[in-house]
Amino acid sequence: MKNLILLLFITLTLNSFGQKLQDISFEDLNTKQANFIGGTDELKKFFAINLRYPQDIKYGTMIGIVIINQKNNELKTITFNSPGKSYDKEFDRVVQLSKNRWEKNDKLNILYSTITLDFSFEQSNYFTDYDHQPNFIAGNIYLRNYANKKLKSDDKLVKELNENYSKKEYKKVIKLTNELIARNPFYPNFYSIRIKALKALSQDISKDQWILKEFLNQK
Repeated sequence: MKNLILLLFITLTLNSFGQKLQDISFEDLNTKQANFIGGTDELKKFFAINLRYPQDIKYGTMIGIVIINQKNNELKTITFNSPGKSYDKEFDRVVQLSKNRWEKNDKLNILYSTITLDFSFEQSNYFTDYDHQPNFIAGNIYLRNYANKKLKSDDKLVKELNENYSKKEYKKVIKLTNELIARNPFYPNFYSIRIKALKALSQDISKDQWILKEFLNQK
C-alpha cells in the first residue's frame, strides 16, 4: 500500500506529458505559444464567463500554464503562486472547457499559454505591477470578491520583512515573502530573499530558482 501511495503521489505531481514545472524553459514559454481562437480578448471573455471564485476565499495573483498536446488533443495545467488547491482545480476546470478553442500549429506538437489570474478583494490596498510581467503572458484575468477583509499595506509588509531578515527570523521571512509574492509575482527581489531564507532552513529552493530563471528570465 505504501508503494501504491508513493506512485500515486508521483503521478499527480507530473502532467501527462511527463513534464514538471522545472522541465519547462523560458524558451518554451516564449517561442512555443498557443493562440486562443479570437485572440486575447476572446481568451479573457471565455475566462470571465466560466471562472468562479472558490469558496475558501483567499487572494493572490496566480500563474497558470496551459500545456497543449496537439497530437492527443490533451490540455494539462501547471500552476504556481496559487492561493490553494481549490484554485488550481478551478483553473484546470475552465481550461478543460477550452478544448478545441486553440489555434492549430502544424510545426509544433506541444504548445504553452501562460495566464495570470488575479483573485483579490474589492478593498485590496496593494499594487500588482503588471508592467514588469513577462511578454509571453497571454492574458490577465481579474476576479474580485466582496469579502470584507483587511490586509496590511505593502509598505508595512516590506518593513516587517526587513526587520525579520536582519534578525535572521527566516520562518517569518518566508511567510512575509509568500504574501508579498502573492500580491506581486513579477518582482525578482522577493524570490531572491525567499531563496536565502529557504537555504538557511535547508529547504528546497528549486521552484524559486526556476521562477527566477525561466519565468522572469533573470540570469
